[in-house]
Amino acid sequence: MIVIIGLSHGLRRVFAYVDLSGRRFRIAPFVLILFAFAAFLWFEGYLAIATPEIIAIYAAFALLGLFYNNRQTLDWNLAFAMVATALGGTMELLGTSAGLWSFAFGEGMPVFISFAWTLNGWAVCGIAQIFGADLRDAIAG
Repeated sequence: MIVIIGLSHGLRRVFAYVDLSGRRFRIAPFVLILFAFAAFLWFEGYLAIATPEIIAIYAAFALLGLFYNNRQTLDWNLAFAMVATALGGTMELLGTSAGLWSFAFGEGMPVFISFAWTLNGWAVCGIAQIFGADLRDAIAG
């Protein structure tokens, strides 16, 4: 989380040049990530083998993510989504390539896993925000 938040701060500065600092479309990155997660989960066949407990966990992650995203700005949510998706996908791919883990259908890496990292990260930030801490302020910027 520290690396994701730190890199998101850097990417957020890039968005300052194109004026994406508003709150109007702040949940657009959340909606896109959630849609991509659900679509790839279904297209790749993992929805058919997901247990009700797994569905409930990701539904909770989605609610926490919505709670968090609704209290941030567009530039932050977009930067976080891009960094968490890219970094999470890279780490999953490296772990699979090294033989540390594998996936149910034997493919290199299902795409939905990258988007799951973003939902997981937003859930962590949402839980922290419920307790009054904004993790984005944890990195000096």
